[in-house]
Amino acid sequence: MVEVRPAVENEGYAIGALRSRAWQAAYRGVLPDAMLDALPLDEERWQAIARGEAGEERLWVAFAGGKIVGYCHTGPSRDADAPEGCDEVYALYVEPDLIGFGVGNSLFERALVDLLGRGSTTVTLWVLESAARARRFYEVAGFAAEGARRDECEGVTGAATVRYRRDLAPAAG
Repeated sequence: MVEVRPAVENEGYAIGALRSRAWQAAYRGVLPDAMLDALPLDEERWQAIARGEAGEERLWVAFAGGKIVGYCHTGPSRDADAPEGCDEVYALYVEPDLIGFGVGNSLFERALVDLLGRGSTTVTLWVLESAARARRFYEVAGFAAEGARRDECEGVTGAATVRYRRDLAPAAG
């Protein structure tokens, strides 16, 4: 059984370690090995978000078997062309050996319900263009590529990403 809940401050290390494992499994051969092998845990960053010190950012965790097995990080859109009421899913990662068992679905659903409850009308996210499995996941969840593309991922040029979008509720007006 997976419990999805807001992250708490003392989980920063576990979230950072999960991020490293997930990135190494998902991006090996796409992003430079040296970068993947030296990923910082960013423990203090995750703790600050969990404490509510990052404005409207939210951090959800999936907890099972006595440990964090996934996380979803959301907040206001960082895109200059974002319309009013647009939020963003910054990250969604699950333990590599648990992909395909519903952990990501549970996390993503909870995060989207939270965004809708906070007044979001549109949600976007950026995903590696070459990540077919992740793109299928988002498409099944009702997201669609909208044409925006950039030639970088987390500051690494040459790793093309595409923006996906989903309208959550009709815009007011």
